Amino acid sequence: MNTLAPGIAGYWGKADPNYAGKPKWHPLGYHSIDVAAVAGAWWDASPVIRRIFLAAFNCPQWAVSQLGAWVLFFVALHDIGKMDVRFQLKALDARHSVTWR
Repeated sequence: MNTLAPGIAGYWGKADPNYAGKPKWHPLGYHSIDVAAVAGAWWDASPVIRRIFLAAFNCPQWAVSQLGAWVLFFVALHDIGKMDVRFQLKALDARHSVTWR
């Protein structure tokens, strides 16, 4: 059983009842950080992605780092809807494994 403080750590972001280990869910905050890290790696490695975003938002080349920060901010928030109770109820085992202190 996981012992987590109340707040964002109590929301699951990924859950898999068939996962062999414990816990069978990944907290939403950690999932958001993981997703942003992957997007950051793509941003850094791909001049094509940067060029497409610069063109789409009509930004000058010198603004690539500022635009990248905004992109990563919104990527990190892409699953904010998972905090909704209707989504959280999709994996009752994950919700019931949280012990509030």
